[in-house]
Amino acid sequence: MSTPKAPFETKDIHSGMLVSLIGAFLILLGGTLLITQLLHRYFISRQPRSNQASSPWTSAPALPPEPRLQVNPAVDLLRMRDVENVTLQNYAWVDADKGIVRIPIARAMAILAEQGLPSRPVQKEASQ
Repeated sequence: MSTPKAPFETKDIHSGMLVSLIGAFLILLGGTLLITQLLHRYFISRQPRSNQASSPWTSAPALPPEPRLQVNPAVDLLRMRDVENVTLQNYAWVDADKGIVRIPIARAMAILAEQGLPSRPVQKEASQ
C-alpha cells in the first residue's frame, strides 16, 4: 500500500533567511533616512541668509484677482435679477444720436403680435 501525498507544502520557511531579509530592509531604510537628513542639513546651511524674498510669489497681493468667489450668492442673484428687470421693463436710450431706443419687453411683444414677424418671399423650386 502506498502512502497518500500530503495536500500541503512539505518544506518549512527558512526563518533565518526571512530575518536577514527584514534586517537588510531596515538597514536600507535607516540608511536612506540618514542620508536624507544629512542632505537636508547641508542644503539648509547653504541657503542664503538675507531678508530679501527668495520667490516673487512670497510678495503676492493678499486678494486674488477678479473674478473671486461669491460671499453670498443668493443676494448676488437677487441684485442681478433686479438689474435685469429694470432693463427689461423700462424705456432707455441705446444711442440717442441714431435714434435707437430700448423699449419694455411687454411692449415689444405687443408690437410684434400686431405687426407679425418679417418673412422672406417664397421662392419657386427650379424644374429639374
